[in-house]
Amino acid sequence: MKVLVTGATGTLGRHLMKIFSDCEVYGWGWSRASGKINKIDLSNDAQIKEQLAIIKPSIILHTAAITKPEVCRNESERARTVNVSATRTLAAWAKENDSFLLYISTDNIFDGKNPPYKPNSKPNPPNHYGRIKLEGEQELWSTGHNGGVLRVPLLYGPVEDPKDSIVTQLVEKIKKQEPFDLDNWAIRYPTFVGDVGYVIKQICLRRTKHCGFSGTWHWTGKEKFTEYEMGKVITSILGIPDTHLRPVNDPQTGEDSRPLNPQLLASALEHMGFGRQSPFRETLQTIIARMGIPSS
Repeated sequence: MKVLVTGATGTLGRHLMKIFSDCEVYGWGWSRASGKINKIDLSNDAQIKEQLAIIKPSIILHTAAITKPEVCRNESERARTVNVSATRTLAAWAKENDSFLLYISTDNIFDGKNPPYKPNSKPNPPNHYGRIKLEGEQELWSTGHNGGVLRVPLLYGPVEDPKDSIVTQLVEKIKKQEPFDLDNWAIRYPTFVGDVGYVIKQICLRRTKHCGFSGTWHWTGKEKFTEYEMGKVITSILGIPDTHLRPVNDPQTGEDSRPLNPQLLASALEHMGFGRQSPFRETLQTIIARMGIPSS
């Protein structure tokens, strides 16, 4: 397999570069691109096509995205270019060149009011990020490409910078033991990037054997937490009190609101024998140790 990973400097992208290292793998990034990862402007349609013509990937893993809802709202054109326009360009090239594009989407396409959600459940994004990611899905299918969409929830894993993940951001805040508010109403399903990478590789291997393998799939961790509940797990790992964590029980409203409970059903992939799901506490404890933060 000749594999191209977009967003290769992100938490998931970095992991994919590692697990596909037994293949001919190429990475595209932007702000932190260096070494094997080429700096590619996903708003530059001509550059995308030029680089695709050079690499000629058989598989494209499109993880690049602008994920912060407030950025998607305030810089909507830039967000739409990365999340939508670039997806259309990649999908059109993949269709023309018998490649396979797997687009990484989000649980934020659902408002979370009627969980759990199947891949064919009706979307109703509660924020700009979810709406733009849903547009990206629609653009992929509009090209007629026989590709794939994998929706995932909140991801966490080893990071270069704690800001790369909401979970590691929480760790950095909580270790200071200064009072701050944490959402205690929106349900999250933190999912280890290693598990998502494992499923992605299984999907790609299946596709190489069965060219008609295509569709929309879900993958998710099984354990559910609010941010406040994740915070209590973190204090337990660090061996510090949780009294500085202040739960906010009132639901968020407005244009950047989170889904209430966007639980994804992963049964389609599970029935094919795909996937694994790592326990949150044990996996996070290992990540915190790698961050050099003492724990109990």
